[in-house]
Amino acid sequence: MKTFTISWPSLGLKVACGPVQVNRDVFDLFCENLPIKVLQGHEVVGGFMLRDRMVRFGKKPYDIQNAAEEAMNTAAEGTVFLTAAQAGSGELVIKYDTCVDDRAYIPFAQVAGEDMAALKKAGKAAWKSASRTKDVIISVIEGV
Repeated sequence: MKTFTISWPSLGLKVACGPVQVNRDVFDLFCENLPIKVLQGHEVVGGFMLRDRMVRFGKKPYDIQNAAEEAMNTAAEGTVFLTAAQAGSGELVIKYDTCVDDRAYIPFAQVAGEDMAALKKAGKAAWKSASRTKDVIISVIEGV
């Protein structure tokens, strides 16, 4: 089975992600565009969600239409989402704890259960950066 990892080298953290039942075509397309490096962000008011803006699909365009969506507030912790395609790119959103955001995004992957503690540490560091320190945190996404 194809998987990918998300690492935060400056934090010394890494998580493994595998596909979910729905949107396998989105998962496969995402993996075909790896590796991806992006500035790690954090949702400001919606809850505990990592947010990577402008994830570029440089190898194969992100043009999938009519993918199944799920609301963030009802999704399982560790769910990895993409926003709808916009000019060949999207935003990567990872729910790592509770949230109130009821917007629906495209779920396509899940962080491995044994990596949830590392995901939560990365989330807390990203929140600290967004709200106080403004530290630059880079997220590196690679196929396995």
